[in-house]
Amino acid sequence: MIYWHIQMNQPWGSKGGTIDSTLMLKEAKPIIGTGEWDDTQCQYFTGENVDGLKVDDIVLVREGATIISLCQILSDCFTDDQLEATYHQRYFRYVKVLDFYNGAGKFPQPRSTLQRLIDQNTASWKLIDQYYRNIKTTKMNNEIIKLLKYKKQIILQGPPGTGKTKLAKEIAKELSGGDISIDKIPETIDQKIIVEKAVAGTTILSARDGVKYSIVGTTDKGVEVKASSNNNYTPKYQEIIDSYAKKVWEKEGNLKNGNDSYSAAVAKYIYKLFAEEHLGNCDNQIKIIQFHPSYTYEDFVRGISAKSSEGNIEYVVENKTLGLLIEKALENPFSKFVLIIDEINRANLSSVLGELIYALEYRYRPEDSEENKRIQIVQSIYGIVDESTEVYYDLCLPSNLYIIGTMNTADRSVGHIDYAIRRRFAFVDVLPKDLSQELGVKFDITLFNSVSQLFETNLSSEFDKNDVQLGHSYFIDKSEEGGSMDIRLKYEIAPILFEYVKDGILIGDDINQKIEDLSPSV
Repeated sequence: MIYWHIQMNQPWGSKGGTIDSTLMLKEAKPIIGTGEWDDTQCQYFTGENVDGLKVDDIVLVREGATIISLCQILSDCFTDDQLEATYHQRYFRYVKVLDFYNGAGKFPQPRSTLQRLIDQNTASWKLIDQYYRNIKTTKMNNEIIKLLKYKKQIILQGPPGTGKTKLAKEIAKELSGGDISIDKIPETIDQKIIVEKAVAGTTILSARDGVKYSIVGTTDKGVEVKASSNNNYTPKYQEIIDSYAKKVWEKEGNLKNGNDSYSAAVAKYIYKLFAEEHLGNCDNQIKIIQFHPSYTYEDFVRGISAKSSEGNIEYVVENKTLGLLIEKALENPFSKFVLIIDEINRANLSSVLGELIYALEYRYRPEDSEENKRIQIVQSIYGIVDESTEVYYDLCLPSNLYIIGTMNTADRSVGHIDYAIRRRFAFVDVLPKDLSQELGVKFDITLFNSVSQLFETNLSSEFDKNDVQLGHSYFIDKSEEGGSMDIRLKYEIAPILFEYVKDGILIGDDINQKIEDLSPSV
């Protein structure tokens, strides 16, 4: 990948006028540009120099040391009289804006109009490289989150050492505690429920800043919300309420009534913003468990325990991992709960999930009509009992409970996942990758490539490389923790490779010798 940085905000020279670079980047078809200069930098931009900008190159746009965005070149150089009149630049290129920078960092090299970065050891190259990689990682995570929101349950699958569990935790953390956006507000919430909740006098205590937000007026036409501190209305916090309404206004149009209260049409949106930001951060929203071959439905959903009653032993139903999480999700409908099931394929899933197969597809939503609620509840003898009230509930999965499974594709037990279960989960591949350019990571690229080559030359035709190749985490030098690459090769990498030989995954008369000849790069 070729990295560049460009400054566009001074098209008339260092003492001339300036222009906001973001205006060019926010065109319907984003562009970058430069003036007509008789120097190498201009020739780099136009492409007259053979080493100049090319399609797919990555360009960091800056204003001095201030980072504006990261872009990818989409076109060759062109001229346009209208664009030139607007931006006072002569040459342009279409770009794809990968990200608008919102961090606090500064670019270490604030000079030069356009420069190609060649030395990978410079601070400038490393900053752009890390920025680009973070964008790609964020994009991948966002795609997985979008899939999880739609499907409600996914399985991250891949060979050992690809960071599936680490990725699952990152996804769960982002999903359960991400930034609030108007675009994230479901439009399925019934307006009546929201207005009923927003009764006059209702007080919402913010867990974030300790401010009391009060519903001070409710009519058929609207809901008025104010913020108060020590029972005195504070204009400062009223601005917070208005900012929420502004987000709604930008998306839906001006929906505010003449009496300065918010119309019933947007009351649900404003209230939902309150709930998600100030009430939605309850504890223990993420739970991680592991399945194993003897795992059962009772272990997962309800559990069975014995207790003594006047000398007699009786078995009572107790909620277990899933049951407890279901209860929390039902009690906190504005929070998102995530259950991570590590090594999900190590159990007999058909036996463990049981009637849950139905509930995975038809989620329970508190805002639904009573008729739809009945459809989404599984009538089962294996339901859930509330020990405090001894009230019995049929099994349901609320819509704010998400499930992420991880699956080692090198494990032959993956065949136990039948079609009924596969249809209800979305499968995401997590494959080995080169981490040699990651900042802060000591990655043995030489050993990684040598091991990868074994899966090209000595892999049995019965196996797919993507299912069994050792992942990148095996090749991270952890010397500071006592895990130098010598130790990792001897006690972690080589043993699993020899196990692959025993299992017929790696074959060939020379395979044992090839494994023995492996050595770390340092």
